[in-house]
Amino acid sequence: MAWIGVDADPRAMSFNTAARGGETFVVPLGWTVEIRLRNRDAAPHSVRVVPATDTLSLTLPAAVFPGAETAKAEAGLMYGRSEVFRFKADRAGKFLIACAVPGHAAAGMYVRLVVEPNASAASWSQSTAR
Repeated sequence: MAWIGVDADPRAMSFNTAARGGETFVVPLGWTVEIRLRNRDAAPHSVRVVPATDTLSLTLPAAVFPGAETAKAEAGLMYGRSEVFRFKADRAGKFLIACAVPGHAAAGMYVRLVVEPNASAASWSQSTAR
């Protein structure tokens, strides 16, 4: 199992201060992924795992894996609240871990998730490109 912790950051529309895909999490195909969201911002935020795309609209598509989103994802969690959810990464590919509150992902509140069939362990990297 791999776990990913993301904090909604009060300094910008970001997770862990990374925006516009500035962090990438890689997990092996078939692993169970646990995402822990903590909202440290006054605005509500959430998480939904969606297909990777170059253009994000104001609303996100459905989660790509069953259970790959926080409850009430469009409404979001209020300041100081936390939520944990799990899903099985049973399909290889490139995805986004994005805030599903309308407009937030389009404003840059997303990081990347890669489900890799040849990976033997989970990994994380940060990019300075925005």
